[in-house]
Amino acid sequence: MEQSEKIVYEILMTPDYGSVFICESGDDTGTTIGDEESITINDKTIEFNLPDLQNWTSEYLWQVLVPCESGEKTIEEINEIFDWKDFHKRGLELAHKVKKLLPENVRLRYAAPFEDRSGIISDEMWVE
Repeated sequence: MEQSEKIVYEILMTPDYGSVFICESGDDTGTTIGDEESITINDKTIEFNLPDLQNWTSEYLWQVLVPCESGEKTIEEINEIFDWKDFHKRGLELAHKVKKLLPENVRLRYAAPFEDRSGIISDEMWVE
């Protein structure tokens, strides 16, 4: 590889328990590298300072993940009552804010969490 070529890191943004960002390229593929507060890329930590990102992930955790994992509600019940449209609208807005904080050699994708059966976000999408 020529020195003029940039190394591109691909990261997936999708909420889960204790994580929001997963590395999708290189030696760390499949590894959690960030949460709602920060992300670590090549041993460099980037702090987000985005309260809306913390609120967004907290909403997912307490209104979707915990009720599903605890057996309090089924995924089908969650999908009947949870506002996935608003959740993804805010999630994509946050993804654009996060993208601006990342180095230029980092590509970011956004995906719906496992529990989302709404079809609003049918596939992972690049955040530009």
